[in-house]
Amino acid sequence: MGVKAKLADLVLDDRLKLRGGLNLDAVERYRQLYLAGKTKAIVIQRGTMLILDGHHRLEAAKQAGLSEVWVEERDLPDHALLPEVLKLNRDHGVPLSREERDRAIRRLYRESGLAQSQIAELVGLSQQWVSNILADDDTVTCNDDRRMKLQDEDIPAVARLLLAGATHEEVAQRFGVARTTITTRWADFRDKVKTAYKVGALKREVAVQLNLTAEEVDAILRGYDPEPLNFTPVIGSLWAGFKIDDRFGQRHPGNVPAELVRNILYYHSRPGDVILDPFAGGGVVLDVAQDMVNRKAYGFDLDPKRDDNGRWDILAGPPPVPEKPDLIFLDPPYADMLRGKYLPHPSQLGDLDVDGFLDAMTKVFGYWDSGTLVLLMGCLQRGGEFFALPFESAKRMEAAGWRVTGWLVNEVNRPGSETAVTLAAYRKA
Repeated sequence: MGVKAKLADLVLDDRLKLRGGLNLDAVERYRQLYLAGKTKAIVIQRGTMLILDGHHRLEAAKQAGLSEVWVEERDLPDHALLPEVLKLNRDHGVPLSREERDRAIRRLYRESGLAQSQIAELVGLSQQWVSNILADDDTVTCNDDRRMKLQDEDIPAVARLLLAGATHEEVAQRFGVARTTITTRWADFRDKVKTAYKVGALKREVAVQLNLTAEEVDAILRGYDPEPLNFTPVIGSLWAGFKIDDRFGQRHPGNVPAELVRNILYYHSRPGDVILDPFAGGGVVLDVAQDMVNRKAYGFDLDPKRDDNGRWDILAGPPPVPEKPDLIFLDPPYADMLRGKYLPHPSQLGDLDVDGFLDAMTKVFGYWDSGTLVLLMGCLQRGGEFFALPFESAKRMEAAGWRVTGWLVNEVNRPGSETAVTLAAYRKA
């Protein structure tokens, strides 16, 4: 039954009234029940004593001369009161007139943030019927879907909830707007992220611009097919020289142009791939992989310069990675061309002569038995002698079981006589 409450403490609020006036027959029936010692509890909001259901019973109790009535308390937030009033009326009591019902539907749509499907369920009508009722009201327009109630600064929070797995309905309830509002604004925001990325911004730059994290930007970009790009891939196998892009990696003697790495990863990896760079240096490959959509990269170096690079001697074996790499990017210092520029060490490939370097790379080629192997290497010219290191390395790759599938030529700011050659090769597991 509930608890007893004084009539004088109960609160009537016109905002919770669904009908224009009382039904006198209903009041008389309830008065006779009160006089017979029988009635049904009035439903109120806990704490405020606002009447949600029982306006006829309240009037009947007054006419019966009662000072107290039984009440049932509901612990509801203010924004849930009007829907609850309509639900209670639907389940029992004097039915609303068609005019009263339609007026209540329009109020709910404008004020409660409920979607048309939710309102239809509350009033026991089809969604199409509710839509027809709203369409007949000149005060309800396409702008009345509460989009304006969802502020721009709320959208990153909406994005985080949706990316974490919340449904559009759950997010709509969280922000007190219609589900269609969430769906529309989410689609607009996703497109905004994609556009900001495609015009050339890095993921981390888009993240700052739109108050997200780089990981959240990546998760949004993953939803597009085909994969969004923030650069234009080159065509063919003869690539012009690229300049160093200071946005990728940190200063290092062996840094390669990010645009070169971008194109290699675009053509030889796919979203979801794991990339390994055993000669990570300044971290250009890591930064490029992290900027592309849905790539994971691991970097190692004999003398790491960044915290996200592991320390590893490549001649001691393959670097320890928790996942099998899909692409191994090899950009080794070769044949003492940068002697003295790197850490002195017995395994420092940059201090070896040509034969020693090729012997060391032969060992490295044998570390992996599947995936894609990319070797970035230039020809070497010294003392009038020309060493075709890419060609010699390819022979050793094939001896280790790799199948050469392509050659890419890129000048990398070198004269034509020292054109660098990128070799891509793979073998199946």
